[in-house]
Amino acid sequence: MLISQIAIKEQINLKKHCCISQNDKAEIYLITDTNQANFVLKVFTGENAQHQCQLETDSLHFFEREAALSTPQVTQINKLAQTHYFLMEYMPNKIKSSDYWEIFGRQLALTHLTTNNFFGLHFDNYIGQLKQSNAPKKQKAFDFFIYNRLEPQFELARKKGFHFNALDSFYKNLENLISDEKPALIHGDLWHGNLLSDEKGRPSVIDTACCFAPRPMDWAMMELFGGFDSSWVDSYHEVYSMPTNWKKDLAIWQLYFLLVHLNSFGKSYYNPCQEIITKYR
Repeated sequence: MLISQIAIKEQINLKKHCCISQNDKAEIYLITDTNQANFVLKVFTGENAQHQCQLETDSLHFFEREAALSTPQVTQINKLAQTHYFLMEYMPNKIKSSDYWEIFGRQLALTHLTTNNFFGLHFDNYIGQLKQSNAPKKQKAFDFFIYNRLEPQFELARKKGFHFNALDSFYKNLENLISDEKPALIHGDLWHGNLLSDEKGRPSVIDTACCFAPRPMDWAMMELFGGFDSSWVDSYHEVYSMPTNWKKDLAIWQLYFLLVHLNSFGKSYYNPCQEIITKYR
């Protein structure tokens, strides 16, 4: 009933719809009209629906405007009663062009070359279901990563009953290992499920958790769950040079994403987090 009402409000001649994803925050639908045109509808409900919808569309609009990586266009933002939603362009994600990974590598490098004089962003956003604080600060990469990324996740983990020891020595060692990277515009949640292809087989990304951050954070998420052809590296390096040992300490940056998964999905991610802390403390 709700989807039909939204279709009427948006003047869509609805033929069919199906739920393709859902969580505690939102439900995502694939909408097809009578002309066989497809749209993606993301619906937010609950007391924070308006705030969540606004932050997510702010992120999408910012990344679409500033990044070299392509994103689906948000075509409408609206509300129906207590439900807030947005419509966006549908990515078929069926084929990849022969130069897909080369294009992706170049576009990612160009996105990372987009910089600022602070880490963070002028608004907060979400990574998955969890809010991400982006309070802009002129600080070192180390400080941003510890105080804006790891510490909030460790605090949430403690509230959920997960405890980690010797964090002081862990942080002290990290200070010597994290290079003084300049702020780079990152996607922020770049696992293979958030990388699609458009109707011409070119790369397109969704579900950004963007901010200005150390660029190895994107590399870390890409390597954490795999699914990326290695040919992206050469084309990236041609645009924006990478350290020869860029994979060496990715586990440091992967800790943030593993903590997010721990706080989102539970204890199966506790040991991987603890192993990284033990390795570097």
